Amino acid sequence: MNVLVATPLRKELNLLLEHLWAKSLHTQVVNLPKAKVVHSSRTEITLAAAGHGKVRFAVAAQYLIDALGPFDLLICAGAAGALSAELHPGDVVVSTCTIEHDYKLGFGGPSEPPKFDGDAELIAQMQAATTEPGAFRVLFGPVASGDEDVVTRTRADELHKATGALAVAWEGAGAANVCSFNNIRFLEIRAVADAADHAAADSYHLNLPCAMQNIGTVLESYFAETAK
Repeated sequence: MNVLVATPLRKELNLLLEHLWAKSLHTQVVNLPKAKVVHSSRTEITLAAAGHGKVRFAVAAQYLIDALGPFDLLICAGAAGALSAELHPGDVVVSTCTIEHDYKLGFGGPSEPPKFDGDAELIAQMQAATTEPGAFRVLFGPVASGDEDVVTRTRADELHKATGALAVAWEGAGAANVCSFNNIRFLEIRAVADAADHAAADSYHLNLPCAMQNIGTVLESYFAETAK
């Protein structure tokens, strides 16, 4: 299976690469006119940073698909804020569906925000492949997507009540739309870096290395299981 793993930010990608590729896989850098990506021909996995925000991520993902595809699966992987009180920094959420919370219609139409299901077969495979190592938990549930920094518990609680999401991030809905347009399987994986509260900015920078390392651990287990 040809897989594209795209992080929103370059620093997220670099931290993921440090964990995922340093000792286990032979990789090569592919320089495109508008992007630098890392590719492992042994596993047919390509990693890239696609940019911050739904639109930028979607445009960059489409560019990567056109330049390097076809891909069978796009995984959107990066940090998130916790909406559920049961989540702690470093915990990983594999999204069962991505909910675009900032898509708001004012002229009538459906009142529910758009929802994009993760690939059910892949989620089941990841559940089977995932064993919690003890340092962090892996949860499966909705992730809210919108171009908004959530930095108060009032807003976090509002989003949690409206969507039922465990965590909130920016780019998932953009990734899901690209996958739908290109008929590619979709999965979003997020690790908690902050509590979506007044300390979110400081917490994000403090916890990002651990968050991306834990995503790397989950991906590593999944890829190892599916390669058998």
